[in-house]
Amino acid sequence: MAKIKHIALTTHNLEHVASFYKEVFGMAEVGRGGNTHIYLSDGDLNLT
Repeated sequence: MAKIKHIALTTHNLEHVASFYKEVFGMAEVGRGGNTHIYLSDGDLNLT
């Protein structure tokens, strides 16, 4: 069965949304793309 591996979100408050996913879902920051992207992962799912 196919699994979701990557989800991209759009937001006006990048830091707030990244903090939410880190605190609530235990995701780790794995990279940044300047001041417009934060890359998070839980080891299976990647979130941009």
